[in-house]
Amino acid sequence: MIVLALALPLLMMAALLALDAFENWLFPPSEPAGNAPPAPPADATQDPAP
Repeated sequence: MIVLALALPLLMMAALLALDAFENWLFPPSEPAGNAPPAPPADATQDPAP
């Protein structure tokens, strides 16, 4: 019984790590803002007025 009490936290930690890895595989985290390309200027997508 003492062995189970000592092993239970390790088993739960392994289960949480496995679920975390599965979640990261299922829903990959988005890229950090530092690695994103710079956004174009606000007026770059509009045609200039004639």
